[in-house]
Amino acid sequence: MLESTGATRFTLREAGPDAWVVCDRSVPTDDPRHIVASVSEAGSDRVDVVWTPATGLPAHFISPDAALDAFRRWAAAAG
Repeated sequence: MLESTGATRFTLREAGPDAWVVCDRSVPTDDPRHIVASVSEAGSDRVDVVWTPATGLPAHFISPDAALDAFRRWAAAAG
């Protein structure tokens, strides 16, 4: 497993023209738990997020980076 802080453990990776995934770098890329969210553009002022697993976080954010930041805070609080 990779040793990393919350700021580097969770990263945003482009998955398509208007799509991203939030990845957990502490989990191998071939493990389904590596991707913790799918993010897609839902207009000019928001993105939709599907969290895997369910986190209780909102499903809409103003940007992919805002979703990533929210997940990092959630993961830090969850310990």
